[in-house]
This record gives sequence, C-alpha cells and structure tokens, in this order.
Amino acid sequence: MAVAPPGYPDLLRSQLRLAGDASKDAISSLGGLCRVAIAQGPGAGQQFVEALVAVHHASAALQRGRQTGLPGVSSSEAKAAAALHSQALLAAQSALQTGLASGTLSDAQRKQMTKLVDALVRVGQTGVVCEALREARAATLSDRLSRVAEAEAEAPPGFRIAAMLGALSEAARQELTLVTQVTSGEPALAALSAMLAPPARDIASLVQADVLAQPASLGEGRRPRRAGGGGARAARAVLETLRLVASAEDAAGCEACSALRGLEQGALASARRLWRFLEQPGGTGPPDARIAFPPDAASNELAEATAAALRRIARVPELGDIFFEQAAGAGPFAAAASGPGRLLASVTSVLDGVLSSVELGARKAYPRESGLAELHVLNSAETLAQELGRTETVAALAATWLAASETRAMLWADSYLSTAWGPALRGLREDAAQRPRGSALLPDAERAAVKVVWTAINKALDTALGQPAIVESAELRAKLQKQLRDGFLTLYRQFVTKYEAGQYTKGKRSKYERYTVEDVATAFNSLLTGTPSARPKSKPVLSSSSSSFSDKMSRFRSFKK
Repeated sequence: MAVAPPGYPDLLRSQLRLAGDASKDAISSLGGLCRVAIAQGPGAGQQFVEALVAVHHASAALQRGRQTGLPGVSSSEAKAAAALHSQALLAAQSALQTGLASGTLSDAQRKQMTKLVDALVRVGQTGVVCEALREARAATLSDRLSRVAEAEAEAPPGFRIAAMLGALSEAARQELTLVTQVTSGEPALAALSAMLAPPARDIASLVQADVLAQPASLGEGRRPRRAGGGGARAARAVLETLRLVASAEDAAGCEACSALRGLEQGALASARRLWRFLEQPGGTGPPDARIAFPPDAASNELAEATAAALRRIARVPELGDIFFEQAAGAGPFAAAASGPGRLLASVTSVLDGVLSSVELGARKAYPRESGLAELHVLNSAETLAQELGRTETVAALAATWLAASETRAMLWADSYLSTAWGPALRGLREDAAQRPRGSALLPDAERAAVKVVWTAINKALDTALGQPAIVESAELRAKLQKQLRDGFLTLYRQFVTKYEAGQYTKGKRSKYERYTVEDVATAFNSLLTGTPSARPKSKPVLSSSSSSFSDKMSRFRSFKK
C-alpha cells in the first residue's frame, strides 16, 4: 500500500493554494498525492478528506482554466481531474451509505462520518450526503411503512393513513438523531428532507385518494368517533412530521417541505370534514348527533345539540391538540396553515354556518317585516354562546366566535329594531319635523301622509304586542325596551298630542287611533318577555296566522337545566 509522505495534510493545503492559481506543475504534483489517498478511500482517514477537498478545487480550477483559455491547461488534464473528483465523491457516498445503513454509529464511525460529511459540505456536495442517507435508509423506512400498512389494511382509510403518518413521524425522529450525529443545521435538514420526501409524497397521494375523495371515509354512521379520530390522528402526525423537518429557518427550500405542506393541508382537510357536517343548511350534523333546524325549533335545542357535537369532537385528544396549537400559531409553518387549514378559524366558520342555517329557516317561517326572524337568530346566538361556555375545552375551541358574541348580539338586536320598528320610527321622525296644522281639515296629500304614519305605527304595535315574542337575554331585553321607550314611545306621545284636535281623516278616528300612549307604555314593560302584553283599548286586527306565530315564538323560552 502506498504511504503518504510526512506532513501530508500540510503539503496538500500548500498545494491547494497553488491549485487555486491553476499552476500546471502544482496541479500535477497535487494529482499524484490525491490519487494515493483517493485510491485508499475513506479508510485513509484525514488523508482522504484532504484529498477530496483538494481534488475538488483542483478540478474546478482546471475547468475554469479551460473555459478562460489559460495557457498550458489541456483538455485531458481537466478530464482526468474531473474523473478523480467523481471517484472521490463516489467513494465518499459509498462509505456514508455503508456507515449509515445500520442506523447506529460507534464513536469511531461517528468521528469518521462527521469529518467526511463536513468535507462534502465545504465543497458544496450536500447532495451527496442527502443521496447517501436516502439510499442507506430507504429500504428500512419502506419496510417499516409497509408493515404498518399491512397491519392496518382492514382499518378505515383515516386510521390506516394515520398509522403510516405516525410511523413516518417516529422514523423521522430516529433518523434525525442519526443524521445529527454526523452533521447539523441546513445539511442535516436537507439530508432528512431527502429521506422523507418520497414516502411523504406517497402518503399524500393516499390521503387524496382514500380520504378526501371518499365522503364517507370519515363519517361512517356506525363508527363516527373512530373515523373522526383517524382524521385527527392523521392531522396530528403530519403536523409533528412537518415541524420536525422544518426545524431550520431556511426550511422552506427543502425538498420534503412542499410535499409535507400539501400533506398537512390534506390531513387537516380530512379532520375538517367533521365540521362540514355542521355547516350544511338545514343541517344533518355529525352522524351520531344529527342536528335538525326546523324553522320553529327552540333556540336552546339547537344550542345544546351543537355544543354536544363540539364536546364530542373536543374529547378526541389529538384533534383538541391541533386546535390549540393552531390557535397559538405554533410551529415553523403556522402561517402555511392559515385560511382553510387553520382549524380554530374553521370552528368560527362552523358556528357562523349554524346561525346561517337558523336564519335561513326563520326567514321562511316568519313575515319579513315582523322582526321575528331576527329575534329567532338573536336567541339562538345567545343560547349557543351560553352552551359553548359551559365546558372549558369547548369554550377554548370557540374562543374567537365567543369573543364576538356581544357585538353579534347587538347587531341582531339593531336588525330587529330596524325591521320591526323602522318604518314606524321613520314616519314619526318625518312627521315630527313638520309644524302643527291646527284643527282645520288637512289637505288631501297631508291627510294621506298622516294616515301612512298611523298605518305603520299600528302594524308595528300589532306585531309586537300581539305576539308573546321573547328575548332570552335579560340584559339585551332591557336595552331594547329602553331604546323603544326613548325612541318610539317619546315620538308616539308627540304624534298623538299633535293630532288630538287635527283633522287628518274624514271618517272615524278610531280606525287609526287604536293604541293610547298609556296602553303602549304599560305594554312595553312586558315587551319581549314572552308573556301577552296589556290589551289596547281597541283590539288590534291580527293576521289569520297569529296563533301559529304565537306558538313559534313561545318556543324561544330557555330550557333551564
């Protein structure tokens, strides 16, 4: 066996500096020294490492010399240097594959592998490290995933994929431990990425084919919780794997990350399928907790059913973890999980969807201008918020939605005022801006305008006082009563006083003057409490369907547990 001369590493470094200037004599001398070490392979230890670095730079220098027309640099010399360089890289890759194949390294192997990997990284050959790891560990990883797939062959798709993802996640942990014994930082990430990318892409295809393309896969009627748990476990496993691979700041460029991002979205989407059962108008709810929204359903029944469904899903530990992690923005790729992938936001979307379903049914059930549909949704929203707040875990899942509860309630309360009382209030305000006309008979146009106001007033009072409508929240009810006293009642008193002696009709005034101010003031004390209001001096003329309205609105009463 050829023996390197004394001071071999120092000599190589000296020759390398000359090689950087593309000195023909220096490169020839360097080539002879490198061939000895490269022929011996990585077993030559430091000599091979120095030779690898030297021949890399020498080959690059000769290539530059050829390209720039440097005198004395022949094509054969450049090719010989390139061949020697390739020989060194192949020897290094082979040594790495052999050393890493077992999955364990002795101290001596670890030191040798570390020097070899560092040398490859220094000369820009991180790809050789990645390929060596992929080739060394591919068979082991493939066998591991195949065994899991076979063991779960009869399980629902969500469970099978979750098991494979769990195995991939565990394998990634072990491989990261192996890789970090010989390198760190970006090279370690790139090497791990090369290993994980192929199986990640394969599993992503399974998610697409077996879970997302099969509507029933996460919602079998007889085993909804088990199937849902599979989707949750799949989402959980892929998030852990993603975080493991994305452990460096510049992870966005690694090979596996794009596959894992897509896989993350697929797995999260499979978990979100549970929520989409709740979003359907007219809603069926999850298979084991069907939620029906007949237009006249009591708000407490809806809230209890929805909260119960949330509690069942929250009890799946893996899915609960995902909610909390996404809410906290955990993980390097939290931003990538925004929009549809952000499950906390999907809870808000689901709950908004529930109220949309309620609103849809209520608007079909109640007259458009009665305001009863708005009260129906208001009660549903308030009772739903109360039910969600009963359980800490559910309240945490719905935190974003609950934070907007007060604003949401006021919007529906304002919508009720605008719908049920808006025409009357507008008429009263417009009339208040007109000066009194005295006791003489008003002109035809003015008489007609006053009659329009009276009609709007009576319509609002007929609906409000003739139906036992209720606002569940005592605080909101008090606010609405005060707004109506300060607004409607004040203007109504002025209006009645203004036309006490005014001639706004040629017929009987009792046709229009059906509610005294005192009657209205008294009735407002029990307004929106669900109890019949005081009768006016002339019984209001109600629509033929008033009894059914009464039945519907009486169901707004809260169910006290």
